[in-house]
Amino acid sequence: GGLHDGLKVDGISTPRGPAAKAGIQRGDIIKTMDGKPVKDIYEFMDRMSEFKKGQTVTVIIDRDGKEKELSVTF
Repeated sequence: GGLHDGLKVDGISTPRGPAAKAGIQRGDIIKTMDGKPVKDIYEFMDRMSEFKKGQTVTVIIDRDGKEKELSVTF
């Protein structure tokens, strides 16, 4: 993958939603969800539709050039 792969988070739409609870912040770049790459908003939506409520998945983000692993529970 290139440096620009990933989905940049422009803002968290739900302040108390899964992403916010997991610690995802505006400006983070989502690289993978549940081990699957996320290259754009369409792949992100595809991934989101696969997850069930109560499921916990590992999300890898890039924040300021450092990769962080977060657990997101839907």
